Amino acid sequence: MKSQAPLRRRALIATLYALHITLDALTSPTPALWPLAPSIQKIEVNGRISQQGPALAASAAVATSPTNFTTKPSVEGPLVSETGLALAATTLAVTAAERTWDSEKADRGRADGR
Repeated sequence: MKSQAPLRRRALIATLYALHITLDALTSPTPALWPLAPSIQKIEVNGRISQQGPALAASAAVATSPTNFTTKPSVEGPLVSETGLALAATTLAVTAAERTWDSEKADRGRADGR
């Protein structure tokens, strides 16, 4: 029986890439669909919570603008964001836990003679 590890690894990579693109689109204009769509998308999610109760009025929109891939003399921005750091730590913890679980499972299999 073939190992499920390569398939699980590909699924993890695809999920992390999708999360990366989604987070980028939530924080700044991102060419998420390039080269399929020649525009930059930004997802805007706005909401308001009333003091009278838990009523939530939310709205969402996708703003698009033309893609501009010209060379810039300099690029400014944060090297590490709080969200990125939290996601990296969570991914690292999940990966470490998965590897530990897999090695313990393999150790039990060897001890049982499988």
